[in-house]
Amino acid sequence: MTGLFFELGSSFIDEKVQPVFNPYSWNSNASVIFLEQPVGVGYSYADKSSVSSTAVAAKDVYAFLELFFGRYIQFNGNDFHIAGESYAGHYIPNIAAEIVRHEDRSFDLTSVLIGNGITDPLIQYDWYGPMACNGTLSGYKQLIPDEDCEKIDQEYPRCARLTKICYDVPTALTCVPATL
Repeated sequence: MTGLFFELGSSFIDEKVQPVFNPYSWNSNASVIFLEQPVGVGYSYADKSSVSSTAVAAKDVYAFLELFFGRYIQFNGNDFHIAGESYAGHYIPNIAAEIVRHEDRSFDLTSVLIGNGITDPLIQYDWYGPMACNGTLSGYKQLIPDEDCEKIDQEYPRCARLTKICYDVPTALTCVPATL
């Protein structure tokens, strides 16, 4: 919803919590659906939900898309792209796989877009320090102060241990500390 309200949507929300026209909105050039998922995150809710994994969330998205394209058939011939950022590095591939798994679908997937996608934190987090602190590796100047670079070097081994535990036993009890 950050994308909708502050980046890509038809309006920005200003400091007075009022909508302000966004002349650069994606929907100036395309039909855009902002879908918050899985149910129960952000502003979405349900009386009952059985979403327990990214794969199950992908099934819900596919069901929604089938309902949408069944109701709004005028959009069926348009190119259809799915996009997301951050944890969408997990969601988008799962949604795309669920879509293409159904040969009898009423719409076609044209492409997927993932920005700043979290795909494998154990590998990605290991590169935060080198990319922010080592101009030779990143090809750019150092981005943060030396003290912060040192802190990253000191903290990453603990972060890696906690992340590995989350990978081995993926529960809120193990993954929340890794995320923090």
